[in-house]
Amino acid sequence: MWTDRAGHLWRPGKVGGGDELIGDAALVKTEFYADFLRSQEQFHAIGGVIARQGSATSFVTAFRTQRNGSFGEVEYALTRQLMPHLDMALRVQHRIAGLETRLEQASDALNQASHGIIVANSAGMVLFMNRQAEAILGRNRAADGAHASRGLSLERDGLHARLPRETARLRDLILRAGETIAGNGTYPR
Repeated sequence: MWTDRAGHLWRPGKVGGGDELIGDAALVKTEFYADFLRSQEQFHAIGGVIARQGSATSFVTAFRTQRNGSFGEVEYALTRQLMPHLDMALRVQHRIAGLETRLEQASDALNQASHGIIVANSAGMVLFMNRQAEAILGRNRAADGAHASRGLSLERDGLHARLPRETARLRDLILRAGETIAGNGTYPR
């Protein structure tokens, strides 16, 4: 692989052309050129190293046809300007992936609980339900078709209790709990 030959050149933020890695005459003899670049009518390359972590390296690369010629200083300058932004985007993506993993782990843990757990926002809209809560709400719904005749139900506008006044009280308690957690409320009466 080209990058194996010039690993010392590939540091984060480095921008270069394909000709720094392999000459034109050598390029046309490669399997990559024969199997991919030629069929796409691509020849000249420009790219940069976004990040390196251990043995993993993230690159951005662009190609263009031989008849359009090598990339010039304008394209190099633009690619250099892009590198910090691409690095930041990659960092954000890694952070989101880590958060998604932790969310999955937390969801798995909550699904292991023997009782139903519902996480709702201050308006009573459900953000998460573990399997046990889903099963309970499902049984409540099945008891009376479209609307629960006992306990809680989940409707388009959030959680509902059996009676309208109980729903209002439930929503008030949820709102107060949210305010208390945020340090702005008082313990519900």
